[in-house]
Amino acid sequence: MKIGGIIAAEDLGMITVQGAPDAPGIAGKILEAIGNSEISVGFISCAPDLGGGASITVCVAMDRFERALDEIELVRDEIQAQRVATQERICSISVFGPHFGEIPKVASRIFSALAEAGINILAISTSVSSVTCVFNQTLLHEGMNALRSHFEIP
Repeated sequence: MKIGGIIAAEDLGMITVQGAPDAPGIAGKILEAIGNSEISVGFISCAPDLGGGASITVCVAMDRFERALDEIELVRDEIQAQRVATQERICSISVFGPHFGEIPKVASRIFSALAEAGINILAISTSVSSVTCVFNQTLLHEGMNALRSHFEIP
């Protein structure tokens, strides 16, 4: 299967806000708090959690991780989050299109390739033209090799 390419980002930290109400504006308040500190977010994922609330995950560069975490803690009560979980030293790999929305099985091939390499995906985000997976940074080399062996990259 031909793809447009692969982009990797290293030295990231992941922050997941769990148990916030599933309500308008929660993600915006989290991202505003981080953005007001001039911190760029390289990954965002949001999904309902088992308790009926929302789970919002962001990844930032490790050199800004503690500051981003501090900013989230400042709005934690306001957004009524039950828990903030973190993971350091992760990476992301983005496989990009074009037009992934029109090509069946792209995501399943990505996930299967990473699984064959023994990689446990911690978070996933997609768009019309890309699939991004977050996982332990020590496995970046294996992840890149697995994807290169499963896809035709120009």
